[in-house]
Amino acid sequence: MGSDHENLLYHTDVRWISRGKELNRVVELKDELRIFLLQKDKCSKFADLFCDDKWLSVVCYLADIFEKINTLNLSLQGKDDVLTMSEKVIAFQKKLVLWREHFENGCLEMFPSLCDFVAENDISVSPIKTLISAHLKNLETEFSNLFKNLPNEEFQWVLNPFVKNINMQHLLISLQEQLIDIREDGNLLPEFQQKPLHNWWMGLKNEYHDLVSTVNDALLPFGSTYLCEVFFSALTAIKTKYRNKLNLEPDL
Repeated sequence: MGSDHENLLYHTDVRWISRGKELNRVVELKDELRIFLLQKDKCSKFADLFCDDKWLSVVCYLADIFEKINTLNLSLQGKDDVLTMSEKVIAFQKKLVLWREHFENGCLEMFPSLCDFVAENDISVSPIKTLISAHLKNLETEFSNLFKNLPNEEFQWVLNPFVKNINMQHLLISLQEQLIDIREDGNLLPEFQQKPLHNWWMGLKNEYHDLVSTVNDALLPFGSTYLCEVFFSALTAIKTKYRNKLNLEPDL
């Protein structure tokens, strides 16, 4: 049938972040899966599902939304500071609102798998419109509950002290004065644009010690468990049966 995939794996145990990719594979192989299931059992209830446009539309939507969530998750698995990661989460929350509003207005551009399926089969999304809108709304609520204490506007000056009209009222007057001095120093902007954020701030610690201390308090907390996971993954790769005399317990 011209499929890029030749084998069907049974009962494959995968990491949770790969489950979105499984949905994409199901969407890609929906015709092949229907034929396979019908050959196995013509009365199969699973084969009936692959003949149901409404059910397939939901699967296509899930493939799209899982891919977006996985993309967010992967973007958070790095060495970024907690403020940068917070910005990514806040941006995703705003995208959820955007997607829901456009979907309710009949736009499917943000869900390519669903859009293609609807166009190819000349069907309407009306039967699942309420379901998908409710799901997107629930995602908005869940993200708001999970990330209700993200650092946001009060630390915007840390990420870019040269932006005008930043709220500084929560800072001590002495810190506000130092921030104004930095903002009006034309020699610092080119360096800010070239150096990593934390390195740039640390270069100012002698002249603006108190302000840089406040910056460190904002940047030093870990944004995720990524670094710990990398360490344990490396340890797992090193300590194998071929290196069974390696004893790391005293160091842990």
